[in-house]
Amino acid sequence: MMDNNKLAELLFPSTTGTPESCEKLFPPRKLKDGAKVTRLAPSPTGFIHLGNLYGAFVDERLARQSGGVFYLRVEDTDDKRLVEGAVDALVSSLAFFGVSFDEGAASGGGSGDYGPYCQSARAEIYRSYAKRMVTDGLAYPCFLTEEELSEIRESQERGKEIPGVYGKWASCRDFTFEQIEANVNAGKPHVIRLKSGGAGSAVSVFDGIRAAAGKDYDKIHIVGGGTKDSLLCRMTADSLGRTIVAGPAEATVLGNIAVQLVASGDIESISRAREIIAGGSLKAYKPSGHLEWAEKYEIFRRKTLW
Repeated sequence: MMDNNKLAELLFPSTTGTPESCEKLFPPRKLKDGAKVTRLAPSPTGFIHLGNLYGAFVDERLARQSGGVFYLRVEDTDDKRLVEGAVDALVSSLAFFGVSFDEGAASGGGSGDYGPYCQSARAEIYRSYAKRMVTDGLAYPCFLTEEELSEIRESQERGKEIPGVYGKWASCRDFTFEQIEANVNAGKPHVIRLKSGGAGSAVSVFDGIRAAAGKDYDKIHIVGGGTKDSLLCRMTADSLGRTIVAGPAEATVLGNIAVQLVASGDIESISRAREIIAGGSLKAYKPSGHLEWAEKYEIFRRKTLW
């Protein structure tokens, strides 16, 4: 049987922090009842896109109307895709639409009590959480190379399989401690992957937009590693920042729907559009407008900045 404490020390020998110590660094915010803390968390990979813009409108209004906080966090976890000056371009673009931040990476590199606001500066926090997951038997090291991962993707595409490292493709999942130690001592790169309960062990959650959501197959996601990682970073940062989240996928889809409804004149306000979407009555409404997106967003902004 695997000694998970020994494994965690092997993988994270210099990490001394714990989730509990991290929680003490970021205590609950002192805000009035009902105040909402929201964030925009783009990757600095280029210009702002429609999903970012709509998400910023919604999150900024939620925070301001409730007496909360709206902040900017930068997801600079993918060094290969970083674009110099992207953060400044995003902030100035949002300012053009009247959107500003209360704290975060926008202010001279970062201002506020819940920073750093660039994920690249928070790596040790996430190693603490990843180490705990390994200790609890909830994660394992994966030594698959980029070439091996490409072969897996190609095989899954040919067989029309669900993409990912799971089941028969998770070849490192059941390595012994000796196998893992040999790979680590050889300096072989690795990531830490979530160790689910296996096929048939669905985990369901309740989502405010999608309602019940879950997976019924053994899909293993990257949750951390020797370098920075986006999935663990985002979830942990949102929790420590005491943040409510409207995810980018939902923001893009619902944003496009809402813009169509309001800009076309079929619905009088974004609040009414949200009620219709939430109530499942959207099929009764067929937007009549065929404006360009820029024109739609300008109409959307005028009608919905309450």
